[in-house]
Amino acid sequence: MRMATGHLVTVLSGLAFVGAGLYAYTHMGRFLGTAREATGAVVEVIYEDNTRKTRMHPILRYTADDGREVQGTSRQHYNAEVGQTLALLYDPADPSHVEIGTLASQQRARWILAAVCIGFGVAIGLIGVALELGFLNWRPAVKR
Repeated sequence: MRMATGHLVTVLSGLAFVGAGLYAYTHMGRFLGTAREATGAVVEVIYEDNTRKTRMHPILRYTADDGREVQGTSRQHYNAEVGQTLALLYDPADPSHVEIGTLASQQRARWILAAVCIGFGVAIGLIGVALELGFLNWRPAVKR
């Protein structure tokens, strides 16, 4: 059975989304598997590209489990003000890497991201298969 090129591209695009969802799930899982929760104070805010728009990365000072005072930067953008207190997660192996939020909220975000990517990928793949098998009929409109 030969699949039409357009349908094959659709199925492969769906598989790419499934792969992206699985990668995101496992990548986030590595961090969450060792992450520790803490509360930190925003000591500075870095603006991306030297603009004062919404892409801000707070620098937080917090106390690690071992009692050390640590300063870490969030890689994700988050609107925050100096002096604000935020819940955070940090990697004990690299305490300067922090993510804003709690363990529960980050685990929920992990599931949602993976489910959306995988669900979208499966839907695209199913559309490609349905087109190929003739269950869906799509043809460009022809002007008369």
